[in-house]
Amino acid sequence: MTQSTTSNMFVSLFKQPRPFLTSSILFFLSLLFISSRVSALDPNHFTITRVSAPYFVVDGNSPTILTKAYVGFEVKNTSATTYSNLLLTVTSIGTSVVGQNYTILSPTSNKVVVGTLAPNESKVCFFFIQYPASVTPQATFNLSLSDATATGKTAAIVIRNRSSISANAGGLATQSFLNQDALGGIIVDTITYAVGNSQNGDELDFQVAVATQFDPTKMQLIDTRVVASTVPGVPVGATDSLYFISGNGSNGATVRIAWRFRITSYNFTNYILPYAGATSGSTNYKYALSTDIGSGTPVTISSTANPLTITKASNKVYYLTCETATFTLTVSNPGAYGISIDSIKDQLPTGFSYVALTGGSAVTTTNSSSYPAAGATGNIAFVGGVSSGGNTSYFIPAGGSVQVIYTATAPCTPATALSTSAGGYVGSTLFDNDVNTVNVVDPASLPIQLLSFSGTLANRQTQLQWRTVTEVNAAYYIVERSIDGRSFATVGQVRAAGNSSIEKRYNFIDPSLTGTVYFYRLKMVDKDASFAYSSIVKLQQNPVQKIIVTPNPFTSMIQINATVEESSVADIRLIDQYGRVVYQTVHPVVQGTNSIQLTKLPALPAAHYLLQWNSNGITHTEKVVKQ
Repeated sequence: MTQSTTSNMFVSLFKQPRPFLTSSILFFLSLLFISSRVSALDPNHFTITRVSAPYFVVDGNSPTILTKAYVGFEVKNTSATTYSNLLLTVTSIGTSVVGQNYTILSPTSNKVVVGTLAPNESKVCFFFIQYPASVTPQATFNLSLSDATATGKTAAIVIRNRSSISANAGGLATQSFLNQDALGGIIVDTITYAVGNSQNGDELDFQVAVATQFDPTKMQLIDTRVVASTVPGVPVGATDSLYFISGNGSNGATVRIAWRFRITSYNFTNYILPYAGATSGSTNYKYALSTDIGSGTPVTISSTANPLTITKASNKVYYLTCETATFTLTVSNPGAYGISIDSIKDQLPTGFSYVALTGGSAVTTTNSSSYPAAGATGNIAFVGGVSSGGNTSYFIPAGGSVQVIYTATAPCTPATALSTSAGGYVGSTLFDNDVNTVNVVDPASLPIQLLSFSGTLANRQTQLQWRTVTEVNAAYYIVERSIDGRSFATVGQVRAAGNSSIEKRYNFIDPSLTGTVYFYRLKMVDKDASFAYSSIVKLQQNPVQKIIVTPNPFTSMIQINATVEESSVADIRLIDQYGRVVYQTVHPVVQGTNSIQLTKLPALPAAHYLLQWNSNGITHTEKVVKQ
């Protein structure tokens, strides 16, 4: 869903003329093993510099008004060598006054993934800081740049608290939002700041969110760009700079900055309250807040903004001792927007050891900032954060998926019912997890070798299929069903072939279902009453079966023929090429085929649009053309 809102804000700076120049629950431990490099990081190959203001603004009269701000540090590779797996860490923040401390609110790990830097390439890393409400102290940020080998570059950067006075009257400004309302998606907040009468040598600094009700852990600042400016010294196109030295300007000068955030949670509302500051007269410094919007402009991410799913599969259910296994982790994005996820975390079954990613894996050592080392056991993780082609790994296009495919070696001793979980993360938010179960057997004692187990959920019934390549004294298969993947109940039984050394195929139908997500497993029972479980399969039914939009191109009317599995209310929107919702309506729909005519469309210019259909938590998007 794309939302566009505009609110008027008074963000101005009244100045005295001067006569002369003056950054769930985790369910795994952090990464235990990461890849290794041949040579260590050379500290002489990098610079670490500040791109935000050299001060934190404190209201000299009401110090508690401003106590939060973004700081940015640029890491640049000045060498002819490409470095990978780079990580910038704020190891500590010193304070010049005991008891008046500085705290990193985001990222909570105090770390930002830099990833890969080619020669002369740089990246700005943003941290959201809470600072003391006092004009006295100054902070020393102790920074450490490392790769997979060791810490290679350190820096200490001082940022002081600066006394300022308020200038909240006058100067009309606007704030507009592009909100994809999708976990891993983008929010763009474009703010026009009025900076008054700027003079040559004046300091200017800008912030996007100083409201007390802003949670930086739910929105990650990615970058900034100056999109318009009438202030000399603040050039259009400048990226990731929050601090400028101006040239001679004029009254009514403005700067427009686009702040781009990544959505790292869902079901929340954040409040955006911008700020701007500038030199005033020979010694004063003034700041301005938007007094007309109170605690800030609300930006809401809905409870349905997480469409992402993950599945974990193994190429076999039964492995022979010491055999090589292949595991596939698939993250799917059925949403209307391309998004990026940060990491995929997995568990290896007890006794299994990691070997390597396969050639068919979309997650590779190149687009990962860290990945397991050969021989790793237990918890493993694949972490993205590598920029390429304007996107950051791991990027998943709308309607697409990304896979991690890797091999592991089974233990050389038998083991049964080894269940493990895999989960996907955007920031620290777990968006989904899945369970896989495997067994390790001695070839001499293998009663049933299951080749595959799969199924489909459609038309309110499940069709399950499985194949075996070996059966020794097999009695029957019990089909078990669950709604949560943990508690299972028997829903049927299928007689086994008994003894066979050739492939056997089995089918089972589970009818009259009312839900949309189910989990299944097989209990494989031998004639001596011993048994073993298969892996768990997760089946999900898409409530929206088919949507047809006609005519396309259209002139003044659109007809939608929608076939749905469940009765609900459909939210229908038209979105223009700038992401703005230009038309919205809701219609009740019933199970089966529905015909809906949109006859009260506004006068729209000829252009390309997106028609977005939302029902039962599922989003369907069609491209349409207005003639």
